[in-house]
Amino acid sequence: MKWASIVIISLSIVYAMIMNIFEPSVIIQSTTYYEENDIHNGESDIFFIEKYGEPTHEMIKPRYEFTGEYYVGLNQTYRITNPDFKDIPIKEMFWHLRDDLNLTCWFHYKDGQWKVISYIFWPPGAVF
Repeated sequence: MKWASIVIISLSIVYAMIMNIFEPSVIIQSTTYYEENDIHNGESDIFFIEKYGEPTHEMIKPRYEFTGEYYVGLNQTYRITNPDFKDIPIKEMFWHLRDDLNLTCWFHYKDGQWKVISYIFWPPGAVF
């Protein structure tokens, strides 16, 4: 029984090492993409349209409709637990950039412009 455990653990370690060598993690890929794109909070929606083209998807909804792990970045500006932020309009824009990469941005309306408050690069098929 002890040998079986050692073999299973060893095989698991070897498998993890091989997967990390031949298939870099999403975190590594997305970090590289963040650095290459030089995006900053506060950029306008026009900046993103000029940089990535027309979005695949766009909508405006009140803050309370954006719940779940996918929208966790919005909590840095508008906490879901604060009732004062419930009806703040949030604009979501989505781009399918490549076969292996999507971009979603969330904006709030400030100083006459939609300004980004959160964004995420993610691979198609990701489960949030």
